[in-house]
Amino acid sequence: MGMAAEERYQNAFVRRLEHREGRPWQGVLKYRGIDGSWKQKTRMFDRETVRTRTQANAALAAWKAEEERDALAVDALMPVTEYVNRFIDAREAAGEIEASTVTDYRKSARRMQEAFSALPLRDLDSKAVRAWKDSLVARGLAPSTVTKALRLLHMVCGQAVMDGDLPDNPCQGVKAPSLGSGKRARNALSDASMDRLMAALDGSGPTPFHTAVQLAVRTGMREGEICALRWRDVDLVGGRIHVTHAIGQAGGRFYVKAPKNEGSVRSIAIPHDLMVVLKAHRDAVRGDLAAGGMKKGQRGYEAAFGALYVVGDVEGGFLSPTLLSREWRALATALGIVDTQGRRATFHDLRHTFATVAIAAGEDIAGVSGTLGHSTVSTTLNIYTTARERSKESAMGAVERALREHAPAQVVKFDRDGTQG
Repeated sequence: MGMAAEERYQNAFVRRLEHREGRPWQGVLKYRGIDGSWKQKTRMFDRETVRTRTQANAALAAWKAEEERDALAVDALMPVTEYVNRFIDAREAAGEIEASTVTDYRKSARRMQEAFSALPLRDLDSKAVRAWKDSLVARGLAPSTVTKALRLLHMVCGQAVMDGDLPDNPCQGVKAPSLGSGKRARNALSDASMDRLMAALDGSGPTPFHTAVQLAVRTGMREGEICALRWRDVDLVGGRIHVTHAIGQAGGRFYVKAPKNEGSVRSIAIPHDLMVVLKAHRDAVRGDLAAGGMKKGQRGYEAAFGALYVVGDVEGGFLSPTLLSREWRALATALGIVDTQGRRATFHDLRHTFATVAIAAGEDIAGVSGTLGHSTVSTTLNIYTTARERSKESAMGAVERALREHAPAQVVKFDRDGTQG
């Protein structure tokens, strides 16, 4: 952001005003405002001291440097919350962030209001940032919520350093709150709950909801990715699911967007049991279409079918993540499905159940990370350390058993007096 957001001088030049007496030189600074429109500032240079183009360009450079210094000084005096909001405004106007991300940023910015609405940016230090973070934790906000707010402030201050508004980043070294017992979204289903869920799914029909649950527990796909999945993204011949979109939310509405990160655009192998589920659901959808007069083989049928959402309706609508969560909550309550901490399981817990089971079974961590769509393998390791430790223990046990099979007969040692040692 640097200078005031509208003070980005993207073009500067000089021109001679032929129609003015003495043909004076004029400097022009052009910049793009927050609304995207071009604006400009002009300054008439002294005719006595600026006579040539070279002198005019030198005067222009001095004026531009002066304007930028003044703008930087103004920005450094700006209250932290205003600076943060202008940062968000600029990123939004430039189209650099998704609408759902803008909504999240503004929620985080509001959490800075009480602490930083009157504090100039230049006076922000690590002590103030740490006190603010601790106050949010003390208010009972979820660790993930506090972490999001701290991450936003860290990013804004990092940009301020790059733009010369701060000498260093005051968020550097301020640790995010420990998830501790609040590691809510990282709990897998309990073994008993898994038994109940799989039994319930085995006896269910090929409905959009039950298909969504199967996708979550058998592939680890995110809720928004499942809701955005279209039939054209499902290759039942090649046995792959291509994750290319997700459902986002902003301003009370849902919309189709790009996935969470670059790693989230991925291809997932369809396991056998899920293949059976998807084929049954596909046949049910085709039956619904045929009942409405649209049959396979008709012109345009394949394109129209491919555009339908897998867990949507035959009119072309998708199941929103909110409705999906609501249906899951009703099922989890009815069946008593809980996580490993004994709390009612969330739909997102199905994703973590998939990952936990896969890693505990000894699946390659890089492969699991790729299936989950994590940006880095380290993300997977950090989240699923417990499952990985169980996997390592299991692997070490297998190695011990294998070595034992090849070990020679046990040698019995005797002490010098002939007794067994």
